[in-house]
Amino acid sequence: MICVLHKNSINYYLKKVIKISQDFIEFILKQYNLDKLLQEPKKLAGGLTNQSYKIVAKRGAFVVKILNNANKNKLNEIEFTEKINELAYKNGIKSLPAIKLNNTFIQQYEDVHFIIYPYFDGMVILSKEIDLDKCGRLARELAKIHSLDTSKIEIPNTKQIYDDKIDFKFYYDKTKDIDEEWANAFKDKYKIISNIYEKSYDAYKKLSSQKTFTHKDLNRLNVLWKDNDFVIIDWENATFSNPSIDFFSTAWFLTDDVKEDKYKVFAREYFKTFKFKDSVQTAVYGGMIDEVIWLEFNLKRSLGMISKDKQEIELGKTQIITPMTEIINYYSKIDKMIEICNNLIN
Repeated sequence: MICVLHKNSINYYLKKVIKISQDFIEFILKQYNLDKLLQEPKKLAGGLTNQSYKIVAKRGAFVVKILNNANKNKLNEIEFTEKINELAYKNGIKSLPAIKLNNTFIQQYEDVHFIIYPYFDGMVILSKEIDLDKCGRLARELAKIHSLDTSKIEIPNTKQIYDDKIDFKFYYDKTKDIDEEWANAFKDKYKIISNIYEKSYDAYKKLSSQKTFTHKDLNRLNVLWKDNDFVIIDWENATFSNPSIDFFSTAWFLTDDVKEDKYKVFAREYFKTFKFKDSVQTAVYGGMIDEVIWLEFNLKRSLGMISKDKQEIELGKTQIITPMTEIINYYSKIDKMIEICNNLIN
């Protein structure tokens, strides 16, 4: 998922943090015993659903992730995702777990819910900078995530987000009279997106019952590199689901849209450690379903169906064209992905 923030959205979130920064930061310093603040809080890049800030105190540097008010109903799910993050770290996976306080990850200040992480002084790199060695290393981390012992965490009885079929005709009708770039782009691509989704959803319904812990958003933006070291961040979408969806979605984003040499290395290294139970033919179609879910989420955002906040709506509008492009490009390379994976498995 590509992070594109409008100037107005950035200004909005900066104003928001200034409004709460003094008392809120003092609350954090006291609760986490961090001692004195040494620098002004700094807003970090990224953040399509939540906003993050770096704070430097006498006891170290930390990241404060402020959870979007629109996500309050998801607090239990986010707490679960952080448990997966913590389990991954304890099993040697390159993750960055949140700091617990009173045995929970999510804390509250007034009406603000937030999580704190140790700060990792790394950076996001470009797709072209993810070389064959990095592809292999990330593939092995994904395989280790899928191999985690799921009995170590109580799994909540949550419905799979893929189960309810998306009715794109509903969104087409909602945007019919909207003459804006994002709406016109959606209406222009509505039929092809609907047709691709039909195939993806049909494949999803045919997948096996195999389930593991999955990251579900392991793209280059969620990997921070420092020299030759790295950490996987943003586990907010992590869950208990079919690993083949996670594999194909991740492989797509980390191999520069199926650059053949990268894709072969990624798939080969992953399959050395873990093999999903579904056929490649079925799983590859299911692999694009996360991006379709992301598209629908932002259609809802843009239409004010999630929040009436104007900045939230504007942020949603910036995230319509990119996922449609990704979905169409992914679909065009399915045959290539099937050939590479089958050659490695057979």
